[in-house]
Amino acid sequence: MRDGAGAVYGVTYKWRADGSDADLLPGALSEDIPVRGADGTVRQQTWYYPSRQDCLTCHTARAGGVLGVKTIQMNRDFTYPSGVSNNELREWNRLGLFAPVLTSRELSALPALAAADDTSRSVEDRARSYLMPIARSVISRAVRSPTLTPAMTLRSRTRH
Repeated sequence: MRDGAGAVYGVTYKWRADGSDADLLPGALSEDIPVRGADGTVRQQTWYYPSRQDCLTCHTARAGGVLGVKTIQMNRDFTYPSGVSNNELREWNRLGLFAPVLTSRELSALPALAAADDTSRSVEDRARSYLMPIARSVISRAVRSPTLTPAMTLRSRTRH
């Protein structure tokens, strides 16, 4: 998450046992959860919920704070389990995950990775697009991919 000044801070939620909602945890927590294997046997696995300070171990200023998806990576068509294909950003916009909602013109102006066989894009664009998911930490120093601006934040939603 980012505060009003743009500083990054971590938050961890834990789903309630009935699945009705998730609660913000005040600090780190470990719990044993049952995991059923393919053969039907049940074993215990310790699940660790990180503290806010734990989050800052990776979400550093050098990493740009946010380690999540980038606009350029999500601006592509995706086929959902329902069989419906749509641009992921357009679908998120349709679901109301952006505030404010983006217009078609704004969505079409957002950057997108280049397909390896898209000869309308430069070889450099295609190579960077291919390498970005593979070596993002190296390339991000030379190629800054735009992210959602503060005016285009993802709305947080809880499951009801």
